[in-house]
Amino acid sequence: EGLTLGPQGGGEAVRAEGPVFRAANAFAEMNPRKRRSMEDAHRIVPQLTVEPPSAFFAVYDGHGGRGIVEYIEHRLEENLREELDREDEAGVPERIARAYVRTDAESASVKTASGATAITCLVRVE
Repeated sequence: EGLTLGPQGGGEAVRAEGPVFRAANAFAEMNPRKRRSMEDAHRIVPQLTVEPPSAFFAVYDGHGGRGIVEYIEHRLEENLREELDREDEAGVPERIARAYVRTDAESASVKTASGATAITCLVRVE
C-alpha cells in the first residue's frame, strides 16, 4: 500500500517510514493563480516488494489534466512489482525499463488528451 499526494492542491504533506528507509517526506501545493487543478501526483510505496525488501518513490508531472497521471500513478508500480517478481535473468535496470515501456503501451488505451513525465526511485536491499 502506498501514499499518494494530489490532486487536492491546497498544500498537502505526507510522511512515511518503511523497512528500507527511515523516513520520507513529500509536500505538494498547487499555485491557484496559475492553475485551476492539480495535475501532479507523488507516490511513496514503503514496501514495493518483500524479498528482497524494496521501496518505490515517484513524482508524476501532469500536462493538460490529470487523466494519465491517475492511470500511471498506480499502474507503473504494479508493472514494476510484476517485473521484479518475474523469473528471468534480467537485471534490475532492465526490469525497470520494461515496466516503463509496458505502462506506456498500456496507457494508450486511456481516453485522455493529457500527458505526464515521471521521475522514480527504487530503493532495494540486495
